[in-house]
Amino acid sequence: GAGGGEKAPCPARLQQLLEWKKSVIYQVITDRFALTPGESDTCSIGSCTVGNYNNGCWNPPQCDYGNYCGGSFSGLESKLDYIAEMNMDAI
Repeated sequence: GAGGGEKAPCPARLQQLLEWKKSVIYQVITDRFALTPGESDTCSIGSCTVGNYNNGCWNPPQCDYGNYCGGSFSGLESKLDYIAEMNMDAI
């Protein structure tokens, strides 16, 4: 603003900002999206308890690590064509 000491972004930075503004971003939860090719999921390994109240106190659900499905960045990378086919250009 006038007299506020603010500087306008340099042209290169402004161009980057404008490019990101046009992007269609596909949000991914890596663990749930895709396994490493050749790997098996681990979703059914382990168990979760249901949260409950006991004597007026909340006991949150407890989950074993095996309930994470085992997706990975390698699995995500193997699906980049799939994401691009949906006209997404950023993840």
